[in-house]
Amino acid sequence: MSALKKLETGVPGLDVLTLGGIPEGRSTLIAGKSGTGKTVAGLQIASNLAREGVPTIILAIEESAEDLQDSGDTLGLGISKLVRAGTLTFTDITRPADGPTLVSGEYDLFGLAHRLQAIVQQTGARALVLDSATALFSPRPPIETLRSQFFQLVHTFRQLGLTAVIMAEAEGDYGPLTTMGVEDYVCDLTIVFRNILDGPRRRRSVEINKYRRSAHYKGEYPCTITTRGIAVFPLDAKELHEAQVERYSSGVEGLDSMTRGGWL
Repeated sequence: MSALKKLETGVPGLDVLTLGGIPEGRSTLIAGKSGTGKTVAGLQIASNLAREGVPTIILAIEESAEDLQDSGDTLGLGISKLVRAGTLTFTDITRPADGPTLVSGEYDLFGLAHRLQAIVQQTGARALVLDSATALFSPRPPIETLRSQFFQLVHTFRQLGLTAVIMAEAEGDYGPLTTMGVEDYVCDLTIVFRNILDGPRRRRSVEINKYRRSAHYKGEYPCTITTRGIAVFPLDAKELHEAQVERYSSGVEGLDSMTRGGWL
């Protein structure tokens, strides 16, 4: 069993909370209500990965590829430059808005899986940002089909060797993490963004809800959206980390390095 490899997100302060970034070759869920900054975070992560030499795909489902690219350029992320360099690729699968949607036959994602496979072979992509799973499964299939299809989607990402970041909508700041209720069970890392009305003002926060096979900072931490994107303020994270570094050797060769120095 090897130590978990991580990729830095480039979102200021977020990698402190995750102790290094998102899991490489696994799926990360970013959940939150509309307006909490999920898309902005996704653009920041995609652009950072592309700049660091990780070819990345952005699956545009909720907004058009053009709108997402413009948003990223407005934030100074250099999205257009990365697209021209070939390290960032947009795939537009937004639903046509010039007519009604007709649903026929059984719901499946095999067409999308084959399309992704072709794009990965063409671009050499190693990461993917999907915005969003909520829009992808709309109209929503029966719950049993939804669970099966989402599991197959994440499995496809892993088979293709992709580090995936998946956005999903939540109904509220607290309670069920997403409107579909299945994504967080399959993904290895779940990040929740909130935008809470606190008296006359709103208060933004981020929480690492879970991180399989990795330590992380628990609880809500403040964040904000600036002209350069999302910034997270870890506050006492450094002090907490320094207070918890005392560990004891397990006596098992290799285990101490996997557990960052032994037992707490």
